[in-house]
Amino acid sequence: LQYAYSSVSFGKLEDVKPWVLLKPELYNKATQKIIGNLGKIGVTSVSFSEFGDNLYSDFSKNGGTYRTKSVDYIEKTLSEAKKSVNGIAVSGGNIYAAVYSDRVYELPANSSGYAIFEYDIPFVQMVLRGYVKYTTPYMKQSADINTAFLKAVESGSDLLFSCVGDDGYKLSETRLSDLFSSEFSMWKDEAVKYYSEIKKISAETENAAIISHECIEKDFYKVSYSNGAAIYINYSGEQK
Repeated sequence: LQYAYSSVSFGKLEDVKPWVLLKPELYNKATQKIIGNLGKIGVTSVSFSEFGDNLYSDFSKNGGTYRTKSVDYIEKTLSEAKKSVNGIAVSGGNIYAAVYSDRVYELPANSSGYAIFEYDIPFVQMVLRGYVKYTTPYMKQSADINTAFLKAVESGSDLLFSCVGDDGYKLSETRLSDLFSSEFSMWKDEAVKYYSEIKKISAETENAAIISHECIEKDFYKVSYSNGAAIYINYSGEQK
């Protein structure tokens, strides 16, 4: 059984029902059943929220599965699903899932930030750009939303906001407690502002691949695209 835990006390949340993980060998069977039911109501696109960042083993005494085999089951599931639906999305950056997807949500745009790294290169985004759509992690969860926006520009990402229509405090001590301060009324104006800015940039780089990423100097980068467009990103706040 899987349990939810408090982010404050780290204790088990007794009011949240536990859940179980599906055996990897059953991924494809369960998915085909769901897609069949969705097709009856006209749904033609499916999002696999866990396949892109959640990979686990099954240590059952009968028919267990190691993580390496779980990858095979995920790839088979997505490959079969792609034959039945018009669009597939996943969350996270695991490449074995991304290659079967039309959109990847919450693709990491930053490294761990350890001192051993001089600066970040959006390598995965450079591989996917022009072939698969992808977004940043949730903007509202960033410590500095303006820096997060610049990181989206640098990596050629779409923006992603997660909001609720009611008071966010009602989600406290639930499995959705990470949606703190997420009321749509709080984020509407700021989301519109950033989406408007990213739309202008996307108009110049739409469907183009990233062909180079250069660190011109500290906190100042140049990203070049296959259509000839070049974007300069300045994190320093100083005029360049």
